[in-house]
Amino acid sequence: MPRKTNKTSHVMNLITNGSAPEPEDTADEKQEEAEQGKQDVKAEGGTLKEPIPRITASGDKTVVVVNDTSQNENISSKILDRLTDQLEEEIQGKLDNYHMVNVMEQILKRLNLSQYMKQYDVCMCSRCQADVTALILTRLPAKYVVVDESSTAPIIGYYESKYKVRILTEIIKACMDVKENPRHDRSSPYDK
Repeated sequence: MPRKTNKTSHVMNLITNGSAPEPEDTADEKQEEAEQGKQDVKAEGGTLKEPIPRITASGDKTVVVVNDTSQNENISSKILDRLTDQLEEEIQGKLDNYHMVNVMEQILKRLNLSQYMKQYDVCMCSRCQADVTALILTRLPAKYVVVDESSTAPIIGYYESKYKVRILTEIIKACMDVKENPRHDRSSPYDK
């Protein structure tokens, strides 16, 4: 049975107090302790690698650390695999954030079309609202852009100010057309 209590107390003493005076062992006793440590590692089922001597703060004592690199390499490879997977997902996510935007549709979603419909006394049923929106989008020039999520709002704002007069004109024209010819009473959507 190894003298673990003496080694444990020595290591604990080094950790808490830095270096503590200890009676000097002879070279034979130090060699015997190192051999005993190697046997303990073999008995515990670990793979024995070359001990790495570490010099403590006092400079005259050495602590023998047995390095089990196979377990360390296994843990390191798992961590590296996880980090690689996360990085690939993040890169792929940034590439996938691009999407197509129908600029005119987004502008109409920002505007309060129901306000204009009420102002021009247009029926507020869902069919008439859809008809007004469809007429406006049909009459406006199609404008599709591909953007990432962070730059959608500035582009919509740019085109909204650029086509402001035309959009307002088409809203008024669509409201008047739907008011004069509501389609919610018809049986077929394509009847005139």
